[in-house]
Amino acid sequence: HDGAAYVYSLLTGYQDPSAELLKRFPEATPGQGLYHNPYFPNLNLAMAPPITADGQVTYSDGTKATVDQMSKDVAAFLVWTAEPKLDK
Repeated sequence: HDGAAYVYSLLTGYQDPSAELLKRFPEATPGQGLYHNPYFPNLNLAMAPPITADGQVTYSDGTKATVDQMSKDVAAFLVWTAEPKLDK
């Protein structure tokens, strides 16, 4: 559902749950080995954040390797692998 936008949101959405959320829904507290991500259906998942800091890759064209840029590229790559003949 929502394809590349969902993948991008999931990759960039890791965060601590807000105090307001935890007050209203204490069950949203991540358990041991879980990570909070509001874009995941039950809010907590076992996958650690895969893209955690700027500079994890080097772009040959000099593009700055930010978490945002790398997440967009991963999402675009997954769309392409699913349908490599997809038009730009």
